[in-house]
Amino acid sequence: MRYAHARGHARENGPGRRNRAQPYEAGIMYERTVDFLREVRTELSKVSWPSRNELIGSTTVVIIITLILAAFTGVIDFILSIILSRLLGA
Repeated sequence: MRYAHARGHARENGPGRRNRAQPYEAGIMYERTVDFLREVRTELSKVSWPSRNELIGSTTVVIIITLILAAFTGVIDFILSIILSRLLGA
């Protein structure tokens, strides 16, 4: 069965499906993998990485907020457990 591809090319076995009898050749997969890794390297070179001081500052903020939220959650849990134990008479 042949289907028309979005670019006008006909495809066998439905859209996006390759014939299982014809697997990708190892050379093609190797080239695609190398191309992908080159593109990843190019994109990573465009990233604006934080400085050491920015990273330390951000990490400190995250740790402090996590500790505050953990303490808040612990206090609320403790208060609610006292209230529930008194209501249920346990």
